[in-house]
Amino acid sequence: VQLREKHASDEEINSEGKKLNEICRKHHVPLIVNDRPDLAKKIGAAGVHVGLSDMGIEKARELLGEDFIIGGSAHNVKGALQAQKAGADYIIGIPRHDRDFFLLDKRFLQRVVVNIQRT
Repeated sequence: VQLREKHASDEEINSEGKKLNEICRKHHVPLIVNDRPDLAKKIGAAGVHVGLSDMGIEKARELLGEDFIIGGSAHNVKGALQAQKAGADYIIGIPRHDRDFFLLDKRFLQRVVVNIQRT
């Protein structure tokens, strides 16, 4: 489950996150906080997702350590490989022409998988 609150205050995210994390843990489902490693840690979430314009995977890993799940975004194969090299536990592919939707073009996904397997 991803907690994605782009316009909420830190207090709102923290409060909502703690409640959601309790529910997630009860059902053995990891909670991922979007964009905010500091709040992910405070909430006790399983991890964080950092987007392309956020602090970056390596910095998030420095702040959170090896036990947290850290995910990243990529617009293309090169970006996916960079996220992998930076230490992402997972990568979400977001085609540039369609940023509002997390729908992957099958060819894009195949290229990412093939290139990551080569490394």
